[in-house]
Amino acid sequence: MQLNENLLWMIDGPSKKTWDEEENKRRISFIRSLGQKCDSVGWSSLELSDPGSDEILAEIKSFCDKNGWKARGYYSRGYHVIDCQWYRLVGEEFKVTEISDTAEILKDQAGKDYRLDQIKAYLLTGNMPRESYGKQCVSEIFLNTCVEKQFSGLKYCWLRDIGKYKGTQYFAIIPEVRVPRMMYSRDFSYSVWNINQLKLSPKYKKIQKLGGSLPKLARIFTQLEVQPESCYLQEDMPDAFFAYGYYNSFFTCHSDILIRRDAVEELISCKVLSEKQIRPVYLADRIVPGYHLKKTQDMPFPAVDVLEHRMADYQNIVTQNKPERRITEKDALQILRNAKKQRKEDFHGAMPQKQRELLIGTVYADLIPYYSICESGYLSNEYRLLSYQESLDTTRDVSAYLEKEEMKIFSEKGIVFAVCANGDYVMLTKSNEVFRISHEEPVIIGQWSSLAHFIAEEVA
Repeated sequence: MQLNENLLWMIDGPSKKTWDEEENKRRISFIRSLGQKCDSVGWSSLELSDPGSDEILAEIKSFCDKNGWKARGYYSRGYHVIDCQWYRLVGEEFKVTEISDTAEILKDQAGKDYRLDQIKAYLLTGNMPRESYGKQCVSEIFLNTCVEKQFSGLKYCWLRDIGKYKGTQYFAIIPEVRVPRMMYSRDFSYSVWNINQLKLSPKYKKIQKLGGSLPKLARIFTQLEVQPESCYLQEDMPDAFFAYGYYNSFFTCHSDILIRRDAVEELISCKVLSEKQIRPVYLADRIVPGYHLKKTQDMPFPAVDVLEHRMADYQNIVTQNKPERRITEKDALQILRNAKKQRKEDFHGAMPQKQRELLIGTVYADLIPYYSICESGYLSNEYRLLSYQESLDTTRDVSAYLEKEEMKIFSEKGIVFAVCANGDYVMLTKSNEVFRISHEEPVIIGQWSSLAHFIAEEVA
């Protein structure tokens, strides 16, 4: 067993200002001198098992000691397990464009609220596991594959599909078998003025017990959040394809959906699961130092009568035979014309033809038909179409922002042709795909298969 330890870190200078540009330049310069990448404010990620990580930590300590700076960060750990027998399911969260603004509230077996996203199934791409309010969800294709391969032992609850078109349905899942005990170490953090203060804290003893790189980090970082991953005893694992572990207290909540290796291998071969959606589970023969062994609890899940009603609703959706989503550019252009006709005050006029002709053969060529209706305007309360000049300026700024963040969130460059009410950017790539990029950090929070699909979906 080998630890997989990750550190997300940065250093703070002695300035009392809320933001000090000179300090930030010096911070970024120092990080890059270590051969590391960072975002625009100086956050950097370090795999502590990588060769050279000890030298980098030593350089961080030396820099802070010499210059009166302080280091802070987030530490997380998992396990590299040889001959792994069980895996933890880790689905990707639904994107904001794939779900409703409001959750559906059901009742669990204890009568408490149980929240699930309402999805637009036709916008989902692939059949991979997802996450909804911390609950692991899988596609109907995943469940059908389990039936075909005789992987029994799952209960499931349908996520309501509010989409206009046909799409792959999704279900929240819970295994029927519960692992009786879980080893967990509660997430914790510390913040001290100097390292010597930490040695007087009970948390210092816990750091020593957990071991790994933590004792070394405690000699360098004055502020650190620690997130250890739960694990299990080998003797407690059931003879089942699926199992779960759940422990909830006032201070912490740990929840795992576990899949046995033979099922994982088969599900991956059937392309309803990928290695990105699983993490190895460490099975120990004794309690891991720094961890506590706790009896697990029943994981909240909708009551039997609720599940029966949900399945009836699911059958209704299936028999409705929703139309396939086939949006053409002609459809999207008509939708935009209708919106402009109904809300004239929200749109500017068409781009002059001579200017449109200059865009032929450029990265803006796909937008020419839409510019022939309006050069800019409010597509809805959420999205505003930028004018050509605004798009040029914003694309330049966003490209510089993404370059500065040193993050590649997709392989192709694109143009920002629209913005959101909250400041997010909407980018069109060379392959005609559309992405919504958060203004807070360089992550994709929305995706459309084409420009026509974006217009058809988002113009109100």
